[in-house]
Amino acid sequence: GGGGGGGSSGGSDGDNAIDVVSSVAARAPPLPEAADYFVPAEAARVNEVTETQPLDLEAEARTEERQRRLQREAREEEDALRAKVEETDRVRAEINEKIRLQAETDEQARLEAEVEEKDRLRAEIEEKQLQAQVEEAGRIAAEKEIVEKQAEAEVLRLQREEEEEA
Repeated sequence: GGGGGGGSSGGSDGDNAIDVVSSVAARAPPLPEAADYFVPAEAARVNEVTETQPLDLEAEARTEERQRRLQREAREEEDALRAKVEETDRVRAEINEKIRLQAETDEQARLEAEVEEKDRLRAEIEEKQLQAQVEEAGRIAAEKEIVEKQAEAEVLRLQREEEEEA
C-alpha cells in the first residue's frame, strides 16, 4: 500500500485515508494493480470527501432551517399584511358609516331647518292675518261707532225739529 498522508492532511489523517483505501480496495474486484489506482493524493481526496460529508449534512440542515425560517417569516409578513388590509377595510367601513350618518344628520338638520322656516313663515302669515283682522274689526267698530253717532245725532236733530215745530 501507499505511504503516510498526502496533501495538507496530517499523520493520523493519512491512516484514515489508508483505512478508506483499504475498505474500497476490499470491495473492489481483486486486481493485482488495484493498489496502483489509489495513489496517496487520491486517497487524501477520498478522505477529504468523507470528512466534508458530515459538514455538508450540517450545511444542508442549516439551509433547511434557514428555508423554514424564511417561510415562517414570509407567512408572518403575509399574516401581518392581511391583518393590515383587514384593519384598513374596517377603518374604511367605519369612516363610510360615519360619512353616511353625517349625511343623514345633515339631511335631517336641513329638513328640520326647512320645517322651522315654514313654521316661522306660517306664524308670520298668521300674525299678519290676525293683525289685519284686528285692524278690520277696529275699522268696522269705528265705522259702527260713526254710524251710531250719526244715528244719535240724527235722532237728536229730529227731536229738536219736532220740538221746534211744537
